[in-house]
Amino acid sequence: PAVLLAQPDSSFDRSEELFELLRIAQNTIYQQKFQIALLLGSEGVGKRHNLDEMGYELSQQGWIVLRGRCYQQGVGLYPELASIFRSLDEIFSHASLPFYQKIRNHYAKITRLFPEFSEDQGDAQELPTRVEIIETLQDLLRFVSLERPVLIRIDHLHLMTRDTLRVFEDLIRQLDNVHVCIVGTSPVYPSFLMRD
Repeated sequence: PAVLLAQPDSSFDRSEELFELLRIAQNTIYQQKFQIALLLGSEGVGKRHNLDEMGYELSQQGWIVLRGRCYQQGVGLYPELASIFRSLDEIFSHASLPFYQKIRNHYAKITRLFPEFSEDQGDAQELPTRVEIIETLQDLLRFVSLERPVLIRIDHLHLMTRDTLRVFEDLIRQLDNVHVCIVGTSPVYPSFLMRD
């Protein structure tokens, strides 16, 4: 992935960092190619602020901005994905009727995979397989990004669970020709990105 270093100096012009983040995101459109970037820096240097600004700028340009976060101890299956889809749920609940009608079948698949988003939480269902999750995510991202580009931002990427990491690895390997950009923040270069 592209790696940007967040600068701890308060006199540093953050507009350069923001410009670079926006350039990476725009490449998803110009190159018709999935993009991924990592913003490195210690706590308190402004990584989250930069991503907030990036998300605001892109949302003003019509992008769908999804926000996730990795936790030290996640609850449930794929907790990082669940946090991303909480923001998706909020976007869909405020979507225009024509857009919602186009994506509702894909959204229904998500609510089956993550029952916490369904209004009907009656009987417990079987846990989804990793393949089901990957295929559903691919279908959703392909479909939605045809309508509007998608930014997925993930805070504290270095805390991502091994199971979620495997889903992301498979998802990234199989995503082509989509207008999707993933940007993660981390205080250190995540060890899982160092593997060959």
